[in-house]
Amino acid sequence: ARALYYFSHPPLAYDVPYALFTLVGVAPNAAGLQWMNIFFHLVAAVGVFRAVRIAVGGEERAALFASVLYLFLPVTLWFHGNAYMSDMFVQVPWVWSLVFAMRILRRDAQLDRGTWFGLSATLFLTVYTSWLGAFGAAAMVFAAFLRWRRDRDIPIIRILIVTAMAVTLAFGLTAWRYMQV
Repeated sequence: ARALYYFSHPPLAYDVPYALFTLVGVAPNAAGLQWMNIFFHLVAAVGVFRAVRIAVGGEERAALFASVLYLFLPVTLWFHGNAYMSDMFVQVPWVWSLVFAMRILRRDAQLDRGTWFGLSATLFLTVYTSWLGAFGAAAMVFAAFLRWRRDRDIPIIRILIVTAMAVTLAFGLTAWRYMQV
């Protein structure tokens, strides 16, 4: 009989710091995690800018205000600077999956392969980072379904296929990684 070890989170949020510390050749340390978190905090702030700009129809000032507010909000800055957990790290790929989903769900969407690839990649990364990503994918499908019921002008089948593939691949890879221990 083979004993299985229980894991509570998908592994990407733990693979990223390991890979970065290995890449630079330093032992894991608090300062390194803090700088990594601050960098990803900036990446998330850029995603907030892009999402808000789409939401308000291209208004740059509102998007800039929202991203600066997110960037310097004491609670997000403190958590990104002083704590590390997959539930926090997941907001980086999640906000970018939101950007791609908003592009696809717009009325005047000009969809190209990059947008579809971006959605599938960020959904995969979101689910492979934290179980919260599965809720994000489900919420996106629900929003797409509601939009499709109202207008019937969005590619609902393609959205379902891309989401199912990304989530299945993330769950499958997570299960495979768990079985390797």
